[in-house]
Amino acid sequence: MKKRPAKNPTMKEMKNVVSNLIREMSYIQQYIANMDSTFYRYILFNKDEVKFKKWLAKEAKKEAKEAKKEVKDDKSSDKNKK
Repeated sequence: MKKRPAKNPTMKEMKNVVSNLIREMSYIQQYIANMDSTFYRYILFNKDEVKFKKWLAKEAKKEAKEAKKEVKDDKSSDKNKK
């Protein structure tokens, strides 16, 4: 059996694919916006906004510190490979 050569998609097929991707991205964007709004309302409902902001700042510093350590470890491992 002979293999058929790969058939290029038509312009109409490409438009459909791009259109579907745009629609899906819009759906995801709206879903994330809704989740963000719900989460914010939950924080306001519990009156934990100040406490939550402090916790976020603490976590951000912690993650930044870990990221710097990972970069440092990567650089040292690269030097050991050479």
